[in-house]
Amino acid sequence: MRHQCIVYTLLGSGYLPSWMLAGELARGEVSALLTDYTAAATPLNALYGTERLLPRRASAFIEFVSGVFAETPGLNGVPLALSKR
Repeated sequence: MRHQCIVYTLLGSGYLPSWMLAGELARGEVSALLTDYTAAATPLNALYGTERLLPRRASAFIEFVSGVFAETPGLNGVPLALSKR
């Protein structure tokens, strides 16, 4: 959140995932720089032991995180449309 505040208040530039500033980018409040350069995608895995049942709360958490990722551009494999000013 600290880096996001610095970028949003025009105190500087930052290297942030585009989804963190999706609203600000869409409204034109901040500009994307160096859009030709992106970080490599990094998978997120949920690991648990198979020797016993997965606790219900762990299963609910995995489902919740999967849903958030599926609905969030930039996290679901669909890049945000970044425009240069």
